[in-house]
Amino acid sequence: MATAVQLDLTGIDTSRIMDRLMFPPAEDGASAPVGPTCGMKKSGDQGNISAKWVQKIKSYGRWDQQVTPQTVLHPPSLPMPVEIAPYSELEPFFTHLMKDMSAEDFKATFDESGQIKEETERMDDQKFEPGYEPYYKTEFLEFKRGVVYSDKRMDLCKMVVGPSIAQLMESLETNKFIEHFLLGNNIIGPDGAHAIAKFLEKRPCAMRTWYLAGNCIDTESFTILVDAMAKSHIIENLWFKRNPLGPGSHESLFKLLSQLPRLRTLDLDQTDLGDDCLAIVFDKLSDHFSDFLPIAPPSPLHSLYLNGVGILPAQEGKKTAINHISKFISQQTCQLTSLYLANNLLGDSGCKVLAEGLSKNRSIERLSLQSVGAGTEGVSALLEALAYHPTIRMIDIGQSYATIDLKMQFNWLEDGATESAVNLINNSETLRYLDLGYTNMTQASLNTISQAIAKNRFIQFYNARTLKADERSREGRAVNQEANRLKNVLRDRLHANVKDEYPDMTYDQWFAEERRWLVNDKDDVRAIDSVYRNRDAGMARRGQMVLKKWWTEDNEDILKKASGKSCEWKNRPKEVEA
Repeated sequence: MATAVQLDLTGIDTSRIMDRLMFPPAEDGASAPVGPTCGMKKSGDQGNISAKWVQKIKSYGRWDQQVTPQTVLHPPSLPMPVEIAPYSELEPFFTHLMKDMSAEDFKATFDESGQIKEETERMDDQKFEPGYEPYYKTEFLEFKRGVVYSDKRMDLCKMVVGPSIAQLMESLETNKFIEHFLLGNNIIGPDGAHAIAKFLEKRPCAMRTWYLAGNCIDTESFTILVDAMAKSHIIENLWFKRNPLGPGSHESLFKLLSQLPRLRTLDLDQTDLGDDCLAIVFDKLSDHFSDFLPIAPPSPLHSLYLNGVGILPAQEGKKTAINHISKFISQQTCQLTSLYLANNLLGDSGCKVLAEGLSKNRSIERLSLQSVGAGTEGVSALLEALAYHPTIRMIDIGQSYATIDLKMQFNWLEDGATESAVNLINNSETLRYLDLGYTNMTQASLNTISQAIAKNRFIQFYNARTLKADERSREGRAVNQEANRLKNVLRDRLHANVKDEYPDMTYDQWFAEERRWLVNDKDDVRAIDSVYRNRDAGMARRGQMVLKKWWTEDNEDILKKASGKSCEWKNRPKEVEA
């Protein structure tokens, strides 16, 4: 089964991949099922992926909420296995960038209506193939390695520039077209960070977006990079996923968050920060943007990705990272709309502390808490805090597909959370997306929640499944008949709710195209969409490609050649036995 460690899913709607892998459409072509038991076959079907997933969750069970040295694990912060590109395959794209030919080439290749011109009307010596981005139909020019889009994205994701990073940055010194720099999974290392910093010294306001996921950037090189970025007044989106920034990065992170006036998005997923580092950062941020200042400046930050960064439960008598994060989001100066905290060991105590901040917050629209080791008490506190929230649109407290690989803990909801869930559904008029994932609730409790959903005029996506499918017969015939009845009722309700907001779309169209924007901020995430990442994810979804997730002895030399101690062979993530 594909996992989030296998796939570089930054900015991609994981539901397109994971839900279709695990819960394919019905044989008659109908929409993917929704409701309390969708995706489940009889328990004896060992070939059914969803049944295997259930068994994995059940084998882990409920987390005992005990933090030990063995549980304080930082998920791996290294890139996916790659092969470095030969310079000869990169050179045509670099030349194109250096000559700043994008605007001219788009005009020469596409007519005024956006259609590709006949070959006889185009240049004879072009080094690229024109095309359109799937779904969005954005025009692009694709080279052997490298794509430039008409909306000013430069895409080299997974093309593995590696030691050629200096030449890339030099080629951009004269380029006035590119505004969004996509270089995910290119293992440029600290030397690459220095090359980018050198570019920023010359052109601090060239790029609005820097997507630098999976590049072996360590603490020291991150400091140099941030010092250069801090001089920009135009940077809006920074993506550092799976770089080993390390616990010593707190000063650099505070500088980014306090000095960049237009920073909307900061992605720190799996960056080996740890609880103490984040406690320092958000303690200082809360003071910097304090409501008690005579003139309190609002924080420009809208989307914050903190998945798998080592956040721990709240501790009695000590303020940990979650305490300071909760305080930050409780302040009127907070404009955060998207908060992603999956794969951190928050536990019930951490969720309760977070709920206190959410109860005062007035900006959050998206909240992701997959696999944070939460039980009924913690989840109930969160749902109660959000029941009357003025802006909340998406809540995901299910299970992350990377839980086992990252050695985290699944959430474990039981019947005690039913009342809080129903209260949320009955009172929120902004909520559009609710994912409870697999729960340890009885079918009777899930029926109660489904009955509330069936009356809701706003929710467009709902998912809740039971881990107790084997025990349904014990609950009685009436309970199971009601579950079967509700399955169709829920489908009709969700379809109707979507139709109200998107009258020209079928539910399947909405599911494939618009649901993504309930989970992610459209403006910022569109700026990092990559045809390379999307192609690989699509092929994996269709079973046409197996994406590597583990560095092995066969490719250790590549990892060793990446500059800096952060990418040494000994630090590679080891395969986890599922």
